[in-house]
Amino acid sequence: MIAATKGLKRYAVLLLCGINLAVIQFIMIREITSILYGEELVIVLVSAAYFSGWSLGYLISDFLSAASLKFYAYLTLIFHLSLPWSIRFLTCRIYELGGRGWSLLCFLFVISFLISAFYSIFLPKFISEDSSPNSLRIMYTIGALGTVLGISLIMLISSYGALPLMIIYYFLLSVTVALLLEQPRVIIATGFIIFILALFWGNLKRSSTEYVYEKRHRYSNPKYVFSAYSPYQQIDIIKTGKNTVRLFLDGLQNFNSRKLTRINYFVAGLPARLYSSPEVLIMGSGSLTTVKYTAPVAAHVTVVEIDPVMAYASKEIFGSRNKISKIKNWNLVVDDGKHFLMNSSKKYDLIVMDIPSPYSIQEAILHSREFYKMAGLRLNDGGVISVHLSGRVNRSSTAVQVARALLEAFNDVYIVRCSGLRRDFGIAGNNLAFDADDIRAIIRKNNVPEKTEVLDRNQILEQLPEDGEAISIDNLEVVLKKGWARMVGRYF
Repeated sequence: MIAATKGLKRYAVLLLCGINLAVIQFIMIREITSILYGEELVIVLVSAAYFSGWSLGYLISDFLSAASLKFYAYLTLIFHLSLPWSIRFLTCRIYELGGRGWSLLCFLFVISFLISAFYSIFLPKFISEDSSPNSLRIMYTIGALGTVLGISLIMLISSYGALPLMIIYYFLLSVTVALLLEQPRVIIATGFIIFILALFWGNLKRSSTEYVYEKRHRYSNPKYVFSAYSPYQQIDIIKTGKNTVRLFLDGLQNFNSRKLTRINYFVAGLPARLYSSPEVLIMGSGSLTTVKYTAPVAAHVTVVEIDPVMAYASKEIFGSRNKISKIKNWNLVVDDGKHFLMNSSKKYDLIVMDIPSPYSIQEAILHSREFYKMAGLRLNDGGVISVHLSGRVNRSSTAVQVARALLEAFNDVYIVRCSGLRRDFGIAGNNLAFDADDIRAIIRKNNVPEKTEVLDRNQILEQLPEDGEAISIDNLEVVLKKGWARMVGRYF
């Protein structure tokens, strides 16, 4: 009976370790990438730290005595009960004290490394204690099943906020430690701490978020508005100054009500006015300001957003700015943009790409030549796709690659350049019924205050440098190049 109980306990520990490792990796990737700014390269480095920690656990497993394992288990429980707040405060404190470059990155790498190491100790340890021929296969399968359950838990729970996910994580960790040490009282003590944390969760969330955006992002007196994990990203909405509201996705600014509202006019409002009652498709919800700019002149607006948490924040938090509750001719579809286009038969006069710059693989794919060609299949004859080029084609390598993707996907391409915003905006399609003069006329008619310039295809080609290939499925180097350049610029 004792041997059977011991075997069941081992299986339970491995299952819980698999669940916990998946959950804490999700949480810490969200936290650390938002602190370091969430380009793909940062996510790769943080993930590498976790897998390195996993390998460390395998290596030290046989060298840990019962006493040292007990100490490590208690230390892990205490430290993890401080997450994610301790990471936020410690990282920003290091940054505030002048920690830059390798000191800051190494600190976060070591933290990620140590967090995951604890969970990988037990598989090799239990296998070495069990001489049965199938022990490796059974135990590895149980650990993998735990990982699958952890991922499922993230997908089911994360949309309801960080608190439910963290409470479950804290509890499962306490059960893991209690099983290992045969100390049921650990669960009771941890339950009391979880209760206290839940009571002060809102205050901890608010103060730590404001601290990150003050010390790390360098905003004066930022005010917390909204923050949430989603299955896809960390979403933070912060108020700065008197009345400027900023939206951050994984630490990268996606919208601010003072300046980026004008960007939404050029990417959505201007091209919508090139048609009479167009059918409009908007890829990505952002602040939903693009709906406000297109709906007044559109027959109907469809918004496709993969992240339900982002859609909720857009409607609830930015409602006073996007006036979405007063707009009737629009609907929201929660779906992946690529999946939606491939499975939809409806065609549109205008497709607006309301998505972030190509700083991650998934975002870069949405700026690729192949995606633009696929979007072109969903356009009516003479319809256009409108894209924010993430800079100017005569100054930004990213803008060059996005522009080349448009030029290779469509016959007719125009660029609207806004000097006040230092941005270029692409308007592209096939067999367009308007030209550069028509675009200029719409700009004059709408009394756009910014100085603008409209370039046709030949003028665009004259300004493009010879180097810089189009973003494509086979060429996503812009993600790593841009991520590396931005990381070096920030930390070194």
